[in-house]
Amino acid sequence: MIRWHWSRQSNLRTAFERLAREHGPALYGSALRMARNPDDANDLAQDALVRGYMAFDRFEPGTNFKAWMLRILTNVYITDYRRRKRVGFVGFDDLSTNGQEPFDIVDPKPGPESELLSGAMDSEIEAALGMLSDDVRLTVLLVDVEDLPYEEAADLLGVPVGTVRSRLNRGRGIMRRQLAEYARDRFIAVGVVKGAP
Repeated sequence: MIRWHWSRQSNLRTAFERLAREHGPALYGSALRMARNPDDANDLAQDALVRGYMAFDRFEPGTNFKAWMLRILTNVYITDYRRRKRVGFVGFDDLSTNGQEPFDIVDPKPGPESELLSGAMDSEIEAALGMLSDDVRLTVLLVDVEDLPYEEAADLLGVPVGTVRSRLNRGRGIMRRQLAEYARDRFIAVGVVKGAP
């Protein structure tokens, strides 16, 4: 029985590590859009990964790991970062590894992936997102950037679907006004190129 337990732990660790490496850059990108600065985004992603690792025995194989981790990331952001009530950080090195080497999921130094993800949105769009309140911005990120259905976003945020729709409407309106000139400039530039001989 004890051998099975250790073997199961090793298999869980290996499975989590594989999935976390695959989805780590996307998770960091989501954290960066939530926290809006690389240091906080790295802390947020690391905290979410630690919590995901600790709860991985409850993950249902065959379901969407990215969505599961996004839920954890969102919960960590809402409970710890947005309210600025920082919980003590537990690093992967502090977890029981049963004699195995600890693994790194998110590189603390910005690499090409984080550079790519941080530049994935134009600075004008990032600035417009920054104009939104935390609640509205998080709702817009979950639905419009992460493509979650309204019901799933409502469940993640712990609010009714009507509140998600209201926040989206408010957020999209603010962003539309903020980005009107940006959109006109883009359209004119495209029109000039199309009209060129």
